[in-house]
Amino acid sequence: MAIYIIIYLLVLILTSLDFINIEEKYKKITLLCIYVILLLFRGMRWEVGTDWAQFLTCFQNARWDNIFTYTRYDELGELMEPGYMFLNVIINHLGDYTLFLLLTNAFILGTWMYLSLKLTKKPILTFAFILIFNLIFPIRLQLASSVICWAFYFSLKRKYLYAILVCLIAYTIHKSAMFAIPFIFIINRELPKWMIWSLYVLSLLGEVLADYISVIILLFTAYLPENLRDNVIGYTDALIIGYTEKSFLSNLMSVSLYFFFIYSFIKARDIIKEYIAKTNRPVHKKNLLILNTYFNCYIFFNFFQKFFSAQMLSNFSRVAEYFTMGFAIAMVISFNYWKRYLSEGILYTLFCLYYFYKLKGLLLGTPYPDEMFPYKSVFSLW
Repeated sequence: MAIYIIIYLLVLILTSLDFINIEEKYKKITLLCIYVILLLFRGMRWEVGTDWAQFLTCFQNARWDNIFTYTRYDELGELMEPGYMFLNVIINHLGDYTLFLLLTNAFILGTWMYLSLKLTKKPILTFAFILIFNLIFPIRLQLASSVICWAFYFSLKRKYLYAILVCLIAYTIHKSAMFAIPFIFIINRELPKWMIWSLYVLSLLGEVLADYISVIILLFTAYLPENLRDNVIGYTDALIIGYTEKSFLSNLMSVSLYFFFIYSFIKARDIIKEYIAKTNRPVHKKNLLILNTYFNCYIFFNFFQKFFSAQMLSNFSRVAEYFTMGFAIAMVISFNYWKRYLSEGILYTLFCLYYFYKLKGLLLGTPYPDEMFPYKSVFSLW
């Protein structure tokens, strides 16, 4: 575990470059170096996670004639998504499972890096925030999530046809992506404050009443088309082995931080509107659109994670994975406007404190801590 703590601390130190006056090209070079380091050390998933052996077997058995018929569990007959199987077949012809892990993770990290550069002026900071909101090792859901990131990016540009096509690609990788499709039409809208706070309250109520929500969902499935009904029911039958309840202090911290960040993002949004009213500069209009889009992602991330927190609905909560970039980009966009009240030194200190808080949760908060380590990097193969 020590090597991963060192790498994440290195990323934390390098984020300081975003708070000093250096040329943009040096930030890009630094971010590229971080990308390569993480690709080599994070890209390998040998003996990590509860299902790694299943996907190794999937890769080894992938053929052109079983793209639509390969089953993940023989006893359950669960078909693997054809897009994911197609990817396995293609890479199987080019190399071994090591290549598969490296290429898929290169896409995931590349998506995070590109969008960090494209959407914010502090790309290293943005990338660091994204890292601590995602699992250390790449999984199939994270691959589909990275594809959805492009759908939301196209939605931001109002290229809805591209966004729909990208969502359909994500659906062929992980079927849970179907729940993200409706959001491409509302993700770039400015939600009114009453709706944001209503979703906040609803999310918290969901945590308290989560066991009853599963019953309500099952009642409504009777009115859905058969194929969709089967998918929904499939998402209400998984229990998390080793699941542990959070302490009162941990829950209080989570609720308080959620409230604080919502308030802060709304405040940043109001400040941007003031700048637009005074100057009408395009840069502020662009920042407002980006903030609205990824602020919405942050709201939906928390909604899915909290509202579907019951063990019976654990797979529904995984849909939150499709919105994990929301906090990072909304936070970094807001940083530029909080400077009206706080210095960059204070902002960086607050970021470091939150980074340590999330890193602790990333390393120790999993219900499967023993399954995250030992972990082989690409250098372990020689």
